[in-house]
Amino acid sequence: MTGALADADLSTMRRDGVVAIRSDEGLALLDAAGALDRTFLVPVRLDLTGQSRPDVPYLMRDLVRGPARRVVDVAEEAPEPAENLRDRLISLRPARRERVLLDIVRGQAAATLGYAGAGDVDPERSFRDMGFDSLAAVRFRNTLGETVGERLPATLVFDHPTALVLTRHLLDEMALSEPEQAEPAEGGGDAEDTGSTEGFENRAAEIQGMSLAELLRTAQRSGDPT
Repeated sequence: MTGALADADLSTMRRDGVVAIRSDEGLALLDAAGALDRTFLVPVRLDLTGQSRPDVPYLMRDLVRGPARRVVDVAEEAPEPAENLRDRLISLRPARRERVLLDIVRGQAAATLGYAGAGDVDPERSFRDMGFDSLAAVRFRNTLGETVGERLPATLVFDHPTALVLTRHLLDEMALSEPEQAEPAEGGGDAEDTGSTEGFENRAAEIQGMSLAELLRTAQRSGDPT
């Protein structure tokens, strides 16, 4: 029954605290469960070490002790608000918006499946082929929805089957306005200076959104050894 489990399935189980058991152990546990006068029994091995209540499936939360309270800097631990992402995307040209948001989608897909990083997620490979099941799809929907500030359906990865298709759908849903253009100044010299400043600001915003790999590729294309 478990022979068809892929690496992504096993990784998801481990993150939930479910430990693999041998076939003979599983059969012995099933026999033991059948001999008991209980309505619901689940033969499973768990390792919930290091798990926190919000991270484990709902049915197992009573098995995990809540983390000790500690005084923290809220600003330090809070994720970047969705409004910040929206503002960041608005400041970029449309083509650059797609690349930035695609990196976010790939990164969260990788985290959901237990991959090493966004680079392991092929933007044109279907989520199903990568190992997404219904549970993984809901988790992905929840984290991605918080990131982009949109209510997303549980069927998100099935309706939009690849990271690239999903990214383009999200951009349509976010309905971002075009980057603000500076008003042309009176006189040719001033207009040229304004255009130069605007171009610099747009380029700075793009660079801020680049990953290290993208920065290196950009430097190589420009012939700058740094």
